[in-house]
Amino acid sequence: SREVHGRMADLLAGAKAKVIANTLFLFEPQIDPGYQYITKLLELAEKSEAGAEPSAMNSLLKEAEAALNTDRRLAESYAKAGSVVLPMLFTIDIPRGKPDRPLADFVVKNAIPSREGETGALPAAAVQVPLENLGRAAAALGHLNANPDVDGGIRNEPLVLRYFEHHFPSLSLMVAARSLNLGPADIRIRPLEGVTLGRLRIGTDPALQMYTYFYKDRDGRPAFQPDSFYDVITGKIPAAKYADKIVLIGATAAGVGTSAVTPVSPAMAPVLTLAHSVSSILQEHFFVAPPWAWIAEKVVFLLVGVYLIVLL
Repeated sequence: SREVHGRMADLLAGAKAKVIANTLFLFEPQIDPGYQYITKLLELAEKSEAGAEPSAMNSLLKEAEAALNTDRRLAESYAKAGSVVLPMLFTIDIPRGKPDRPLADFVVKNAIPSREGETGALPAAAVQVPLENLGRAAAALGHLNANPDVDGGIRNEPLVLRYFEHHFPSLSLMVAARSLNLGPADIRIRPLEGVTLGRLRIGTDPALQMYTYFYKDRDGRPAFQPDSFYDVITGKIPAAKYADKIVLIGATAAGVGTSAVTPVSPAMAPVLTLAHSVSSILQEHFFVAPPWAWIAEKVVFLLVGVYLIVLL
């Protein structure tokens, strides 16, 4: 239930976590069967008591509706925390026409200021955003898109995507920004060079993709140690551990969600990939290819192709 995520947000906010990023896609409302019956009963009760004093039954139904509306309760927790960052999801493709509808203002406020005609970022043809009450309650939104290489591996992070006239930052870039008390206005696109976040300079390829530095495990310890959600919410792990920290919430268990091949793991959970990206940005750890690298790459492919032809 999203009520559980609301309780976690309350717990982490109370512990003064710096940033809370939930990687779950909250695009659809959570409507439990019990909630549907409560709303129907409440509607009937209000019609039957039109103009009269609310009965005890009516009051109880209203109380039940408030308790069972998990999306509203989650939005209240996010608004109170003031530090939650949520993901959007784009379809990376060249648009064939105009968008179906204008973006909501709570989405547009997360766009990066950019000069007209500024190009370079990968284009997006469609977007899914959080429910309006959750999106408005969130401190910021960022896209959680990956752009796998031809072999299916994840080696880079598209820091910016272009959706018609707007440019939107990745979730990792927005998490890093919030941790530095910065926002979209503090992100600058340097066409064909990279992105700046405050005083941080992040080198990218011409499509504004950062070649992430994936940190290796050391002495048998993972670069980023995951903690059990259950252990935190039940108090086994004290929430005080996360004071002034960036907390990323997401599935890591085998069989839950998707995983990706990265340079350091054959099956890395998206939330851990996000951890590597955020660290790469904040510590300016990333790989940079020189402008002529694509030419060398083409030459290598041609030489390999010739070699294979000769062998055949």
